[in-house]
Amino acid sequence: MKLPLPQSLTAQFALVVSCLAALVVAVSATTLYSLAGSAHAVRQLAEERLARQEDAHNLAQLTLMIERLALQLSSGETVDVVRETHRHVIEELATFDRLVDRLASATTSEGVSVDALALHRSSQRFRNTVNIEAQVREAALRAGVAPASAPGARTSSGSLEDDLRRQADALAAAARQQADYFTRDYRQAVQDLADNVDRTRKWVTGEVAVSLLLAWLIAHAFLGRHVVGRLRRVSHFLRHGDVDSAQAGVPVRGGDEIADMARAVEQFLEDRRQRRQAEQALKELNAELEARVTQRTAELSTALAGRTAEIVERQHAEEAARASEHFLDSIIENIPDTIFVKDAATLRFVRFNKAGEQLLGYRREELIGKSVHDLFPPREAEFFALKDRDVLKSQQLVDVPEEPVHTRHGVRLLHTMKIPIVDVRGEPQFLLGISRDITEQRRAEEELRRYREHLEDMIRERTAELAVAKEHADAAN
Repeated sequence: MKLPLPQSLTAQFALVVSCLAALVVAVSATTLYSLAGSAHAVRQLAEERLARQEDAHNLAQLTLMIERLALQLSSGETVDVVRETHRHVIEELATFDRLVDRLASATTSEGVSVDALALHRSSQRFRNTVNIEAQVREAALRAGVAPASAPGARTSSGSLEDDLRRQADALAAAARQQADYFTRDYRQAVQDLADNVDRTRKWVTGEVAVSLLLAWLIAHAFLGRHVVGRLRRVSHFLRHGDVDSAQAGVPVRGGDEIADMARAVEQFLEDRRQRRQAEQALKELNAELEARVTQRTAELSTALAGRTAEIVERQHAEEAARASEHFLDSIIENIPDTIFVKDAATLRFVRFNKAGEQLLGYRREELIGKSVHDLFPPREAEFFALKDRDVLKSQQLVDVPEEPVHTRHGVRLLHTMKIPIVDVRGEPQFLLGISRDITEQRRAEEELRRYREHLEDMIRERTAELAVAKEHADAAN
């Protein structure tokens, strides 16, 4: 039985998209649930199992430290050293007991057996032996007799040390046993987690495969047959329809948008047939118009022949002017000295080269259209303006050997030459300035002058010393 579809193509697409969305949501929910389970297992492994393994490892390390401290009791030379070592051993044993209690409490809820009682017994026996060893060592040190000097004391001390070593070995063996147990437990948990992740991966892969299969079935049934197939029939009839035939019906039925498009194609084919008739009449009219245009074009070609030569000559002149201007611009831009041009009427900058931008620390857009009063301190700007007016008034080159200029990089010393640029009537139109930065040159000269004075001072001092030495030599002779 064929399921009825909605009449509207939009509703049909909405139905298909809803099915696909439900499928995606189901797969996503299952995947998220699987990932959440894996994440919980990883977190539990990291927080609980790894912490217990670290505690067991610390327990084994602690037994070695306790054994090393306990063996130091027999080598203590003073009562204070023995007491301090004994206190450290007791503190480490207390830490050992706390680690055992923490491991026991952490594994009780999971049914994991930690022999806490055996560890506590070993710890207590070791503590008692350490107390006896400390008391014997203190008594011997108070009596002022070395424990190894008396035969009875030597035998007792050797027995206590042997007993202490055996109990320390037993304590270390019990701690290592627990550490090995927790290491195996951690490895087993990691293996279980890997198996669980592998099962989850296979489950998710299966769900994705099933989802892709269902999506392909839905797309094949709806898009392939119901939508694409009908559109292909409409497209085929649109491309290969007989425009001269009286019957232009498209074999697509239904009440959705594709059926409406089929009816629109039928109307389009009818309109195309009528348009071909109109195009035929238009071609005849175009042929007549082309004949008239050809005649008029010949007339215009004759009239424009003279204008073409004039235009070509003007274009050549303009190209030569542009090339000359580009050449001059390249020269000005690549000159290492600062070059600027001011308007003679307003004394505002109309041009600056790249060296000027680098010297003042301003961009060219910040300089064009500004006067010296906009860029420099008042006294400095007034000095520049006065020199500019002198140049325009005298219409001669003015050489300023040295002038301080405030820039964004600090005060610089410049050697500036200003020249008036006149028009054809001899009136000043622009002011050309060329400035060279002589700051480093002046600094070098000043440094050379100071160095020369320093050498002269040294020569005078040396001459005085030689004179005094000569007088002493003459007096000695």
